[in-house]
Amino acid sequence: MLGGLIFTLTELLNPDWFGYQQLFEQSGSWLADQGRDPLFLWLMRFAAAAFGSDGYADFRFALAIYFVAFTWLLCSGRVLPFVAGPPHLFPLLVALLLFAGTRFTIQIREGLAMTLVLFAIAQAWDARPRGQHPGRALALLIVATLVHGGVVLLAAAFALAWIVARPGAAQGRRKAPRTWAQTALVALLAGGLATTIALGTDAGSRFVYALAEGRAEAEGATAAKFAFWGLIGACSAVIAAGAMRTVSTPGTPPVLRVFVRILASFALPAIFGAVLAELAANASAVLISGTARSMQMITGLLVLLLAWRRAFTWPIALAALTLLADQVRVIVEAVLGLIELLPS
Repeated sequence: MLGGLIFTLTELLNPDWFGYQQLFEQSGSWLADQGRDPLFLWLMRFAAAAFGSDGYADFRFALAIYFVAFTWLLCSGRVLPFVAGPPHLFPLLVALLLFAGTRFTIQIREGLAMTLVLFAIAQAWDARPRGQHPGRALALLIVATLVHGGVVLLAAAFALAWIVARPGAAQGRRKAPRTWAQTALVALLAGGLATTIALGTDAGSRFVYALAEGRAEAEGATAAKFAFWGLIGACSAVIAAGAMRTVSTPGTPPVLRVFVRILASFALPAIFGAVLAELAANASAVLISGTARSMQMITGLLVLLLAWRRAFTWPIALAALTLLADQVRVIVEAVLGLIELLPS
């Protein structure tokens, strides 16, 4: 199914298809002007030289082959080895669609970077210290951030996890450790407060204005939108709590355990708090959608890890399907908007 989506979501069915074509044909265009994602720009220039300036379709076909091959390696246990046998078909399908459905078809920069992130995680998948390779993981994470800057959050969390969980690191005990819910609440409040303060500064206002390319399109803080984001937050919380329970089981590699704890108990709720603050401040849709993509990146990764460790439950499945339905909604709305711009 994923392979079919990769080869069929092209042109008008793909909201970012023509944007990437512009990057391909104009030597990086706006991405080069902003100095972002230098390794991806190099890949585009190399592909333009290899396929010709009018070879964008061939480049996308070659990229589709890579994503299909990676998916096959992933599903066969050659990227992340199976812990207790292959995942069941339903969790496998849901996890793949949530993790790769948009990244391997539309958001290809993020998709390429996330394949490298999974290869980096694989270096800590083995619980035995001799089976772990921090140098390889660090190199892959650096490359991933040069492909898509948005994965720097995952790279930083993974690097911190390796430092904290390394043999000989201080493992101080607290008499009254916080629960996951307490830590998540503190992170949510911190993320919301930090975002509120940042949006209230002159620099924050200029950043939002530049990000929206001068458009003052307010998202609007309606009760319906808060209810919608409440549902998204609840689904994310179910997935985060499930991931925390899974990595708390015996036999989980220490690096993986700390990495998931950072994402589930701190990063994810802090980003959600930022989204709520942006909604309350009537921030632009561009800013809110960009922040939400970080949430989608984390939840997609956590769901994939849950499926690979055979820890899917029906609440997790329902939460993942809800988030998947929201992704489909966003894509359909973007495609319809793109079609409306065509001359009649």
